[in-house]
Amino acid sequence: MRTLILICVLIANITQAETLRIGSRNVVVYSPKLLSGKAAPLVIALHGGLGNARQFRFFLNLKQQADRYGFRVVYPQGTLAQAAWAPNGRVWNAGTCCGTAMQQRVDDVGFLKSVVAQFKAQGLVSQSVAVGHSNGAMMALRAACDAPNLFQRVVAIAGPLLLKTCKRQYKLSVVHLHGANDRNVPIEGGVGPEGVLQLNFPAVQMSANILEAAGAQVSIEVITATHFLGSINRGLRTELSLSLTEFVAKRITQ
Repeated sequence: MRTLILICVLIANITQAETLRIGSRNVVVYSPKLLSGKAAPLVIALHGGLGNARQFRFFLNLKQQADRYGFRVVYPQGTLAQAAWAPNGRVWNAGTCCGTAMQQRVDDVGFLKSVVAQFKAQGLVSQSVAVGHSNGAMMALRAACDAPNLFQRVVAIAGPLLLKTCKRQYKLSVVHLHGANDRNVPIEGGVGPEGVLQLNFPAVQMSANILEAAGAQVSIEVITATHFLGSINRGLRTELSLSLTEFVAKRITQ
Protein backbone atom coordinates (compact mmCIF):
# COMPACT_ATOMS: atom_id res chain seq x y z
CA MET A 1 0.00 0.00 0.00
CA ARG A 2 2.82 2.38 0.89
CA THR A 3 4.53 1.58 -2.44
CA LEU A 4 1.30 2.31 -4.35
CA ILE A 5 0.90 5.67 -2.60
CA LEU A 6 4.51 6.56 -3.41
CA ILE A 7 4.02 5.69 -7.10
CA CYS A 8 0.86 7.81 -7.24
CA VAL A 9 2.66 10.79 -5.69
CA LEU A 10 5.48 10.44 -8.21
CA ILE A 11 3.04 10.28 -11.13
CA ALA A 12 1.14 13.33 -9.95
CA ASN A 13 4.34 15.38 -9.77
CA ILE A 14 5.91 14.38 -13.10
CA THR A 15 6.47 17.40 -15.33
CA GLN A 16 9.10 16.05 -17.74
CA ALA A 17 10.53 12.60 -18.56
CA GLU A 18 10.74 10.21 -15.62
CA THR A 19 11.27 6.47 -15.20
CA LEU A 20 8.77 4.76 -12.90
CA ARG A 21 8.47 1.21 -11.64
CA ILE A 22 5.00 -0.26 -12.16
CA GLY A 23 4.72 -3.88 -11.09
CA SER A 24 7.96 -5.58 -12.07
CA ARG A 25 8.74 -3.29 -15.02
CA ASN A 26 10.04 0.16 -15.74
CA VAL A 27 8.03 2.68 -17.75
CA VAL A 28 9.24 6.01 -19.05
CA VAL A 29 6.69 8.83 -18.73
CA TYR A 30 6.77 12.20 -20.46
CA SER A 31 4.39 14.84 -19.12
CA PRO A 32 4.46 18.42 -20.45
CA LYS A 33 4.87 21.16 -17.87
CA LEU A 34 1.65 22.83 -19.01
CA LEU A 35 -0.40 19.89 -17.71
CA SER A 36 0.77 20.30 -14.10
CA GLY A 37 -1.29 17.46 -12.62
CA LYS A 38 -4.32 18.04 -14.85
CA ALA A 39 -6.33 15.33 -16.62
CA ALA A 40 -5.20 14.84 -20.23
CA PRO A 41 -5.05 12.13 -22.91
CA LEU A 42 -2.73 9.31 -21.86
CA VAL A 43 -0.81 7.75 -24.76
CA ILE A 44 0.62 4.26 -24.22
CA ALA A 45 3.40 3.74 -26.79
CA LEU A 46 4.24 0.07 -27.40
CA HIS A 47 7.51 -0.84 -29.09
CA GLY A 48 7.79 -3.50 -31.77
CA GLY A 49 9.07 -7.04 -31.34
CA LEU A 50 12.79 -7.18 -30.46
CA GLY A 51 12.68 -3.43 -29.88
CA ASN A 52 12.45 -1.68 -26.54
CA ALA A 53 10.93 1.41 -24.94
CA ARG A 54 14.07 3.51 -25.39
CA GLN A 55 14.25 2.85 -29.14
CA PHE A 56 10.56 3.49 -29.69
CA ARG A 57 10.75 6.73 -27.74
CA PHE A 58 13.62 7.82 -30.00
CA PHE A 59 11.78 6.93 -33.23
CA LEU A 60 8.40 8.39 -32.27
CA ASN A 61 9.89 11.51 -30.67
CA LEU A 62 6.50 12.69 -29.38
CA LYS A 63 7.85 15.29 -26.95
CA GLN A 64 7.16 18.32 -29.16
CA GLN A 65 3.72 17.03 -30.16
CA ALA A 66 2.86 16.25 -26.54
CA ASP A 67 3.78 19.82 -25.61
CA ARG A 68 1.73 21.18 -28.51
CA TYR A 69 -1.42 19.10 -28.05
CA GLY A 70 -1.26 18.52 -24.31
CA PHE A 71 -1.00 14.77 -23.74
CA ARG A 72 1.15 12.47 -21.63
CA VAL A 73 3.17 9.63 -23.14
CA VAL A 74 4.07 6.36 -21.42
CA TYR A 75 6.65 3.98 -22.91
CA PRO A 76 6.35 0.55 -21.25
CA GLN A 77 8.77 -2.36 -21.66
CA GLY A 78 7.81 -5.78 -22.96
CA THR A 79 9.37 -9.08 -21.83
CA LEU A 80 13.03 -9.76 -22.56
CA ALA A 81 13.14 -11.84 -25.74
CA GLN A 82 16.32 -13.75 -24.86
CA ALA A 83 17.59 -13.41 -28.43
CA ALA A 84 21.40 -13.47 -28.62
CA TRP A 85 21.49 -11.07 -31.58
CA ALA A 86 19.12 -8.61 -29.88
CA PRO A 87 20.36 -8.51 -26.25
CA ASN A 88 17.87 -5.85 -25.12
CA GLY A 89 15.09 -6.89 -27.51
CA ARG A 90 11.67 -7.25 -25.91
CA VAL A 91 8.35 -8.73 -26.97
CA TRP A 92 4.64 -8.63 -26.11
CA ASN A 93 2.14 -11.46 -25.71
CA ALA A 94 -0.29 -10.45 -28.45
CA GLY A 95 -1.98 -13.86 -28.62
CA THR A 96 -0.21 -15.99 -31.21
CA CYS A 97 2.90 -13.79 -31.19
CA CYS A 98 5.55 -13.18 -30.05
CA GLY A 99 8.44 -15.19 -28.66
CA THR A 100 9.12 -15.44 -24.94
CA ALA A 101 6.12 -13.34 -23.88
CA MET A 102 3.71 -15.61 -25.74
CA GLN A 103 5.46 -18.83 -24.73
CA GLN A 104 5.44 -17.86 -21.05
CA ARG A 105 1.85 -16.55 -21.29
CA VAL A 106 2.85 -13.20 -19.85
CA ASP A 107 -0.20 -11.21 -18.78
CA ASP A 108 0.56 -8.10 -20.80
CA VAL A 109 -3.10 -7.11 -20.91
CA GLY A 110 -3.11 -7.07 -17.11
CA PHE A 111 0.12 -5.08 -17.08
CA LEU A 112 -1.28 -2.41 -19.44
CA LYS A 113 -4.45 -2.22 -17.36
CA SER A 114 -2.33 -1.56 -14.27
CA VAL A 115 -0.38 1.18 -16.07
CA VAL A 116 -3.56 3.01 -17.09
CA ALA A 117 -5.08 2.45 -13.64
CA GLN A 118 -2.13 4.15 -11.91
CA PHE A 119 -2.79 7.37 -13.84
CA LYS A 120 -6.57 7.16 -13.53
CA ALA A 121 -6.25 6.84 -9.76
CA GLN A 122 -4.75 10.34 -9.75
CA GLY A 123 -7.44 11.81 -12.02
CA LEU A 124 -4.85 12.38 -14.75
CA VAL A 125 -6.61 10.64 -17.66
CA SER A 126 -9.23 12.26 -19.90
CA GLN A 127 -8.96 9.40 -22.40
CA SER A 128 -6.46 6.60 -22.98
CA VAL A 129 -4.84 5.88 -26.32
CA ALA A 130 -2.48 3.17 -27.52
CA VAL A 131 -0.02 3.44 -30.38
CA GLY A 132 2.14 0.49 -31.32
CA HIS A 133 4.41 -0.78 -34.05
CA SER A 134 4.43 -4.38 -35.31
CA ASN A 135 4.20 -6.66 -32.23
CA GLY A 136 3.34 -3.52 -30.25
CA ALA A 137 0.42 -2.80 -32.58
CA MET A 138 -0.78 -6.39 -32.20
CA MET A 139 -0.54 -5.97 -28.43
CA ALA A 140 -2.47 -2.71 -28.45
CA LEU A 141 -5.30 -4.32 -30.42
CA ARG A 142 -5.35 -7.41 -28.21
CA ALA A 143 -5.57 -5.26 -25.08
CA ALA A 144 -8.35 -3.16 -26.62
CA CYS A 145 -10.34 -6.31 -27.46
CA ASP A 146 -9.71 -8.21 -24.23
CA ALA A 147 -10.28 -5.17 -22.00
CA PRO A 148 -13.03 -2.98 -23.53
CA ASN A 149 -12.85 0.68 -22.46
CA LEU A 150 -9.15 0.38 -21.62
CA PHE A 151 -8.39 2.45 -24.73
CA GLN A 152 -10.63 4.82 -26.65
CA ARG A 153 -8.25 5.09 -29.60
CA VAL A 154 -5.62 2.80 -31.11
CA VAL A 155 -3.08 3.62 -33.82
CA ALA A 156 -1.78 0.26 -35.06
CA ILE A 157 1.32 0.57 -37.23
CA ALA A 158 2.24 -2.51 -39.30
CA GLY A 159 0.47 -4.98 -37.04
CA PRO A 160 -3.01 -6.59 -37.21
CA LEU A 161 -5.23 -8.06 -34.52
CA LEU A 162 -4.28 -11.70 -33.94
CA LEU A 163 -7.45 -12.67 -32.05
CA LYS A 164 -10.35 -14.29 -33.89
CA THR A 165 -12.94 -12.51 -31.78
CA CYS A 166 -13.15 -9.19 -29.99
CA LYS A 167 -15.27 -8.26 -26.99
CA ARG A 168 -18.04 -5.73 -27.57
CA GLN A 169 -16.68 -2.21 -28.02
CA TYR A 170 -18.66 0.84 -27.03
CA LYS A 171 -16.26 3.63 -27.90
CA LEU A 172 -13.16 2.53 -29.78
CA SER A 173 -11.59 4.18 -32.82
CA VAL A 174 -8.81 2.30 -34.62
CA VAL A 175 -6.41 3.48 -37.32
CA HIS A 176 -4.46 0.78 -39.16
CA LEU A 177 -1.36 2.19 -40.87
CA HIS A 178 0.39 -0.32 -43.07
CA GLY A 179 3.03 -0.37 -45.78
CA ALA A 180 1.99 -1.84 -49.12
CA ASN A 181 5.46 -3.38 -49.47
CA ASP A 182 5.63 -4.91 -45.99
CA ARG A 183 7.48 -8.24 -46.35
CA ASN A 184 7.53 -8.98 -42.60
CA VAL A 185 3.81 -8.70 -41.84
CA PRO A 186 2.12 -8.60 -45.27
CA ILE A 187 -0.94 -6.38 -45.55
CA GLU A 188 -2.80 -9.20 -47.32
CA GLY A 189 -1.82 -11.68 -44.63
CA GLY A 190 0.23 -14.87 -44.77
CA VAL A 191 3.85 -15.62 -43.99
CA GLY A 192 6.13 -12.68 -44.68
CA PRO A 193 9.21 -13.69 -46.70
CA GLU A 194 11.34 -11.51 -44.40
CA GLY A 195 9.49 -12.26 -41.17
CA VAL A 196 11.73 -13.23 -38.26
CA LEU A 197 9.34 -15.83 -36.83
CA GLN A 198 7.75 -16.95 -40.11
CA LEU A 199 4.24 -16.69 -38.68
CA ASN A 200 1.04 -16.84 -40.72
CA PHE A 201 -0.51 -13.42 -40.07
CA PRO A 202 -4.13 -12.45 -40.76
CA ALA A 203 -4.83 -9.78 -43.35
CA VAL A 204 -5.28 -6.23 -42.10
CA GLN A 205 -8.77 -6.19 -43.62
CA MET A 206 -9.69 -9.31 -41.63
CA SER A 207 -8.44 -7.58 -38.50
CA ALA A 208 -10.61 -4.57 -39.33
CA ASN A 209 -13.64 -6.79 -39.94
CA ILE A 210 -13.35 -8.41 -36.50
CA LEU A 211 -13.00 -5.03 -34.80
CA GLU A 212 -15.92 -3.54 -36.70
CA ALA A 213 -18.11 -6.54 -35.89
CA ALA A 214 -17.43 -5.77 -32.22
CA GLY A 215 -18.56 -2.16 -32.67
CA ALA A 216 -15.26 -0.33 -33.24
CA GLN A 217 -14.78 2.34 -35.89
CA VAL A 218 -11.84 1.37 -38.10
CA SER A 219 -9.93 3.10 -40.86
CA ILE A 220 -7.10 1.56 -42.90
CA GLU A 221 -4.41 3.82 -44.32
CA VAL A 222 -1.97 2.26 -46.79
CA ILE A 223 1.24 3.91 -47.91
CA THR A 224 4.18 2.89 -50.07
CA ALA A 225 6.52 1.54 -47.41
CA THR A 226 8.03 -1.60 -45.93
CA HIS A 227 7.65 -2.82 -42.34
CA PHE A 228 10.20 -0.55 -40.74
CA LEU A 229 9.62 2.79 -39.06
CA GLY A 230 12.17 4.62 -41.19
CA SER A 231 10.47 3.47 -44.38
CA ILE A 232 7.02 4.27 -42.97
CA ASN A 233 8.22 7.75 -42.02
CA ARG A 234 9.52 8.36 -45.57
CA GLY A 235 6.30 7.07 -47.10
CA LEU A 236 4.19 9.37 -44.94
CA ARG A 237 6.34 12.38 -45.81
CA THR A 238 6.09 11.61 -49.52
CA GLU A 239 2.39 10.79 -49.71
CA LEU A 240 0.79 12.75 -46.85
CA SER A 241 3.42 15.44 -46.18
CA LEU A 242 3.52 14.28 -42.55
CA SER A 243 6.25 12.73 -40.47
CA LEU A 244 5.43 9.60 -38.50
CA THR A 245 5.43 11.75 -35.36
CA GLU A 246 2.95 14.20 -36.87
CA PHE A 247 0.76 11.40 -38.22
CA VAL A 248 0.50 9.73 -34.82
CA ALA A 249 -0.17 13.01 -33.01
CA LYS A 250 -2.95 13.96 -35.43
CA ARG A 251 -4.62 10.56 -35.26
CA ILE A 252 -4.62 10.42 -31.48
CA THR A 253 -5.94 13.97 -31.02
CA GLN A 254 -8.46 14.35 -33.86
